[in-house]
Amino acid sequence: MSVGTCLFHIIPLIIISKMILWPNHEECLMRNLCMGVFIAGFFISAGTSMAQDTGGRPTVRAFRAPSPPVIDGVMDESWWVDADAITDFYQRKPLMGEKSTFPVEMRIAYDPENIYIGFAIHCGSPDMLSASVLERDGGVNSYDDHLGFRLDTLNNDRDLYYFYINPNGTKKDGHASDEGAISDDDWDGVWDVKVQLIEDGWAGEIRLPLYNFRYKENEDGVWGFAALVYVIETQENVTWPFMGKNSRKPSQFGKITGLKGLKKDNPCSDTVRCPGIEVRQA
Repeated sequence: MSVGTCLFHIIPLIIISKMILWPNHEECLMRNLCMGVFIAGFFISAGTSMAQDTGGRPTVRAFRAPSPPVIDGVMDESWWVDADAITDFYQRKPLMGEKSTFPVEMRIAYDPENIYIGFAIHCGSPDMLSASVLERDGGVNSYDDHLGFRLDTLNNDRDLYYFYINPNGTKKDGHASDEGAISDDDWDGVWDVKVQLIEDGWAGEIRLPLYNFRYKENEDGVWGFAALVYVIETQENVTWPFMGKNSRKPSQFGKITGLKGLKKDNPCSDTVRCPGIEVRQA
């Protein structure tokens, strides 16, 4: 039982006992009751947003989508609200370890053939966004505002796929091994993204077909996952989870849980690239 749940049950008992023993202190007791409910609610909320696995890594549960979303940049399908939201982003720069100064929301869903990611970045006026890169695999993560995310689909803390998007919807992706130390920028996945400018930033939806990846159908349905956001105007770089300077190491990633019932006839293997994956020739 979580701390919040324990407090939620214990605090009312304490308040009731005080009412029996000191019945003339109603005003004081009401203040105690209000404070008790607030504290219990705080811990329950904190317990929800700070779920961790047995190794202490933050986790997010993937939501099984009842129907495929329309990838139009807006999380307007009714079921999106049932997907857990990732909101606890922490700075790498300028103030290492401090909370993000702007709200970020990411949600993850799936069906047997796809992973879906929805996001909203509330970083300020869209007029201040930098989005100059238009070429696939260009310097999206060097010159523009961007969202990045990483998937350790084998959950082995060694291999990862990385993806970047700017507010134009320009994409960059690749694969890395040896704990993120060896990168293959020639890996080009087949995936869909659509972004929209919103009143206080930008938002989008992403579809990642499972045939892009090597993965294991395991009992827990767990993949490694990390996300980052960079804002050019303020030079602020934030991540989920907080990874310090090791944002490329899968051993520092959080976890997606609940990925069960994925399509099993995945054509990928250790030596063969997936059908539909583009490989640029040098």
